[in-house]
Amino acid sequence: MAMSGQVGPCIAAAAAACSLSQAQGLAHRWRKDENSRPRRSGSCWPQVKEPFICETLRRLPGQPMCGFGGVKDPLELLAWFKARGGWIHEDVEIAEIPGAGWGLRVKSGQQLKARTLLIRVPPAALLAALDSDRPEQASELVPGEELPTASALLRQRLAYAWLDQRGLASQSLAPLIHSLRPPPGLPLLLLGDEVAEADERGAEILRGTVVRSHSLALRAGLLEEALRDPRAAAEPEEIWKAWLWAQAVIMSRVFKLPKGGERVVLVPVVDIANHAVSRREANAAVQDDKGGVSLHAVKDLSSGAEIRICYGEYSNEQLLFCYGFVIPDNPHGGPMCPLMPDSAAKAALLQDILGKHRGQPDASPLRLGSGKAKELLLAMRVLAMSDSEVEEARNQLAVSSSMVEVRMWDVMAALRWLKDWEQELAGAERSSKGLHGPAHELRLEVQQAVREATDEVARQLPAPLY
Repeated sequence: MAMSGQVGPCIAAAAAACSLSQAQGLAHRWRKDENSRPRRSGSCWPQVKEPFICETLRRLPGQPMCGFGGVKDPLELLAWFKARGGWIHEDVEIAEIPGAGWGLRVKSGQQLKARTLLIRVPPAALLAALDSDRPEQASELVPGEELPTASALLRQRLAYAWLDQRGLASQSLAPLIHSLRPPPGLPLLLLGDEVAEADERGAEILRGTVVRSHSLALRAGLLEEALRDPRAAAEPEEIWKAWLWAQAVIMSRVFKLPKGGERVVLVPVVDIANHAVSRREANAAVQDDKGGVSLHAVKDLSSGAEIRICYGEYSNEQLLFCYGFVIPDNPHGGPMCPLMPDSAAKAALLQDILGKHRGQPDASPLRLGSGKAKELLLAMRVLAMSDSEVEEARNQLAVSSSMVEVRMWDVMAALRWLKDWEQELAGAERSSKGLHGPAHELRLEVQQAVREATDEVARQLPAPLY
């Protein structure tokens, strides 16, 4: 999802950042069947080898909390960028930012005023899907994927460039391809690069979080697409690794052009800018620029200041899923509840009830957090309803704003559900002991939110029981 109202990094294949009623459905389905993993029979599915996850997890303790994996050689990338007509202000540099990996910053001893043009990327330096490759409408990798056809085209172009790095067709893109290093903390990468099935340790470190179910669902859809490629019959492992890398690049680096448009592109150099937690804290902004892209300062920039843009005001679940990092004390929403009614009528009723409770129509998902206990209890009440009770409640809401009455049994059901969730998170903690990184930090955040929600719900019980 691009930043609201402006050009910005697009979560082009993100269940976690779509309107998340569908994403909640994914969470329900995958939590219900813990053994669900993409499997197929046949010679094109090799046996699992030494897990890719082991090397990745060993790198995680020092994983910087930035959006991208960095660039291999800034000088090589800049030379390629400028040869394509790209321009970067003489007082801006690509530098290693302590604790944040690669980023953009103002050179020491220099200052820049608000509205200063920092970087201009002409159309020739953008990487987009080729119009000649345009297929019929592509299917979504996961429900709610934004711009699936444009994403599929760019994913194919990136994968082919990765497979053919020494070929003539890719030589002109080599410096850019070398610079596209997705963050190793991406859950999609934690699930491993083997074709046969998701890596057990990667799935385990994410267990108990909604990100796990989204990532497994995304992996399954990506496998289906990759193995439909004509080359897959001869070299399935290489095709899968190319598609996996391409999808990770798209999730963590792509922009949508123009504002509200349907074109997804990679924007070299600009995409090195790290994340600001909110638009208010960002000191630069990306703009559409006659088919290209420009980066402007929105505040005065002091000597040595890091240049940061806001990818979007996202929760830590969204940031981890798409960018591979989390933010301590993130103000943008608590963990999403993996609850989903078992019928469309119940889902519609719950959405209507939550809208009434929130004081306005609101399709945002059910989340944990301070003051959210009533929403969880309303969800429990709806889940326990019979079809006739659902119909009666919908008729009642149509004529009045009165809420569905929560019973003590709903409180007890919520406490049992929260206890099960806490035990699942504790099990993941034991099995992944000693492993750290963004996924671990998210799980700790979810654990704390579940404990707080349990206390808040328990206070709804009569005093002798509480």
